[in-house]
Amino acid sequence: MSLRFPRRQRLETRDFAAVLQEGKALRGRGLSVLLKANAVPGARFGLIVPKRLAHRSVDRSRLKRILREWFRHNSARLAGRDCVVRLTAPADERSLVVEIERLLKGG
Repeated sequence: MSLRFPRRQRLETRDFAAVLQEGKALRGRGLSVLLKANAVPGARFGLIVPKRLAHRSVDRSRLKRILREWFRHNSARLAGRDCVVRLTAPADERSLVVEIERLLKGG
């Protein structure tokens, strides 16, 4: 099994914009998760990690890597939907994953 994040699971620019405009927002502590139904068989994923929240690029990259790993393990739960995770406040890796799980159980 490949551990890569395949291109078919990444949101393209036009689809990313559609999720931001039309997606259902689940807001939590430090992040929001936007979900929108898609026409492809699997789930697709996008991330927004602003510089103002994680100033160093190494920190932003680490957060993205952890969130992509979460998505890779949970993409079956999100099948048929596009998902964008947007960070809204500084947070550590563990609390991000816990908060995403909490939001998705309710939404």
